[in-house]
Amino acid sequence: MVGEIRGVPVSSVRQRVLAVDLGRRHGKVGFFGEGGEMIQKKIPAGRDFLERAAALMESPPDILMIPGGSYPLSSEWTGPDALPEIFPVDETVAGLARECEDSWHPRNVLTQMAWEYSARTGCKAMAVGTMKGAPLADEAQLSGLPRYSRRAVYHVLEHREAIRAAGELGGTDLREKNLIVVYSGEETSVACRARSVLVDCTDALAGEGPFGLRAAGTLPATALVDAFFNNLLGDEPEELLSCGAGALAYAEAADEEELQRLVEKGDEKALRALCGMAYQISKEIGRAAATLSGGVDFIILAGPAFSLNEVANFVGSRVGKWAPVLVVGGELVIPALLREGLRKIEGRN
Repeated sequence: MVGEIRGVPVSSVRQRVLAVDLGRRHGKVGFFGEGGEMIQKKIPAGRDFLERAAALMESPPDILMIPGGSYPLSSEWTGPDALPEIFPVDETVAGLARECEDSWHPRNVLTQMAWEYSARTGCKAMAVGTMKGAPLADEAQLSGLPRYSRRAVYHVLEHREAIRAAGELGGTDLREKNLIVVYSGEETSVACRARSVLVDCTDALAGEGPFGLRAAGTLPATALVDAFFNNLLGDEPEELLSCGAGALAYAEAADEEELQRLVEKGDEKALRALCGMAYQISKEIGRAAATLSGGVDFIILAGPAFSLNEVANFVGSRVGKWAPVLVVGGELVIPALLREGLRKIEGRN
């Protein structure tokens, strides 16, 4: 029996591929059914996340596919402009994830978990790309505080997939266009590219940019310092800012599903939350347009937040005057990991 995943055939005789992505509260899981169909699940996060993910399959996986974290692979890393880099998750990579400055981030935690799982079970763990892009231009690295330089850290894999999927929708290759790409899920990141070269991006891991479904995004700096020293952020301020804020906090919703239900009921807090998130995203797109001197060919809106029509429509109405807006809502990472896993198995580039 033969199925298909975004143009890649899936035979019934194949190694078993498990794709996972870890969030702060939940993780996403993907694998293939008997007929080659892609199956996606959402399960709670936790130290036994990978064991529970593997248990959803009829038999243990041979290959575990994960998105890479925010660690640098080497000085030769070329960033998102090349084809997705696939590399084994070994003890060295796990060490990089453990020692990097964003070691707390779910994808860095997942890298460490993947290595431990691989060592226990013999399953081969592979990662696709990292969250580090090519270095920003010198002027873009200046933050306003000489001790801190802005980084090219963002949702590289999601942005790459959004560009590819949006190109399929429009029937054209967008990689050589001037693009502003927004990915919005738990966090929101915005990047602008001039003919495939990264010009600038918001560093969501450092709290930069619009707020997402769970993360706070950019906050007024001096007010944030005052809140920290006055103990207004609680005992775990990083947890609050990266996981207990954003649209879900404004809407007082536990997860995206509850947020969707509240929006469908016309709940005022939920609608206000989405309006505020869309407003911040629109404002950041305007800033990104300035880095391209206004020469924007397309604006791409991607990720779970844009599955909500209220967000996509609000942003589109604000920024559509600058360039055509392409929307790629929903999950991007799991299909990409499964596709790259199949290519690795079949030895294709």
